[in-house]
Amino acid sequence: MAFQLKPVKRDDLQMNVRGTTFSISGNISMTNPADILEPYIMNLHNKLVEEGIRKVTLDLTRLTFLNSAGIREIVNWILLLNSLPAEKRYAVHIKYSSRYLWQESSTSTFVYLNPDLISKEVI
Repeated sequence: MAFQLKPVKRDDLQMNVRGTTFSISGNISMTNPADILEPYIMNLHNKLVEEGIRKVTLDLTRLTFLNSAGIREIVNWILLLNSLPAEKRYAVHIKYSSRYLWQESSTSTFVYLNPDLISKEVI
């Protein structure tokens, strides 16, 4: 991956991209996580498409909590990915932790939205 995104550190939330891994860690419990998540995810999405990257890893293993509004932002990302022409789509491999019960059901929902491009792995 030829690009870097500036890391985000706010309260209990950290986001960064290293290589082809997008990591979200901490806790997303704020009322409107879209203010932080949406611009970062959009920037990442646009860079992936521009650079022709075919696969990215979403590392949630250190994300202790993600509220429903945060889940919606990841769903929106997947729906945006689904709307791309086939030749511009990229795969998202989600790594999640068995320590956090919410991650199993949420990641299953993400995979359901596009099982051809979204995969998951418990760590």
